[in-house]
Amino acid sequence: MLRGNPIVVVTGLALRGLSLFRGFISTNPSLSDRKPQPPKLNPGDVEYKYMRGSGPGGQAMQKASNAVVAKHLPTGIQSRSHETRSLLRNKSLALASLEFKVDDHFRGESSAKSILDERSRKKKLSKMRKTKKKLRKMKERQSGSTTDDSQSFY
Repeated sequence: MLRGNPIVVVTGLALRGLSLFRGFISTNPSLSDRKPQPPKLNPGDVEYKYMRGSGPGGQAMQKASNAVVAKHLPTGIQSRSHETRSLLRNKSLALASLEFKVDDHFRGESSAKSILDERSRKKKLSKMRKTKKKLRKMKERQSGSTTDDSQSFY
């Protein structure tokens, strides 16, 4: 039995004066701009139902049970996926969608989906402002160049 202060062991790899550790905190903007991810759900709280697919894809899609409905039991939120012909891929897509929905349900405006939507909205707005600014400058140049040309001839 250990007594006293616990010993903390940090494992890492040292190569040519560089030390690489498993956990680190970075202020690098490229690392902080990553997509926010919703928290993972407890596998016991998720119930899956497999059903036959429908839509384009012919007989192969309609005979195979490759559509997945994932249900979060504590909240009752459901997510359905039938994007691919693969059951495993549809299951992972349904779970990912369910994680975003449950995160949005509990955290609201601070959820991962809301943050991503806000980023894309700001990016679109910035792009529109930049385009308007360019158009305004082009019009000023055109109107300025026509008046300059007419004045130079007279």
